[in-house]
Amino acid sequence: STLGDIHNIRRQLLLLRRNLWPQREAVNNLLRYANCSHYEIELRRLDKDWVLTVEDNGVGFDYAEALNKPGHGLRNLQQRAQAIGAAIDWEASRFSSGTRLRIVLPVEVN
Repeated sequence: STLGDIHNIRRQLLLLRRNLWPQREAVNNLLRYANCSHYEIELRRLDKDWVLTVEDNGVGFDYAEALNKPGHGLRNLQQRAQAIGAAIDWEASRFSSGTRLRIVLPVEVN
């Protein structure tokens, strides 16, 4: 039913907000480290997934190298994503420089 789908979507968004809350961490990271002049945050439903994208035009970083450094921000974000069944990846931004974080959470439709 449509009402059931709406309740499912609402529940998933609450799950994303409570367990992952990536916007806050991503924005904190880009303000702290990216040295960017522009960033974008987008949450949208794409087919059967929720897709959260955080992108900036900052200095960028080497993801593999960052995971081996002290600090737990990226590891924690990755673990929280996995805990709710989301996929997470980092890549070069579509801007001339910077980073693009993408989190994909499958939509549950019963």
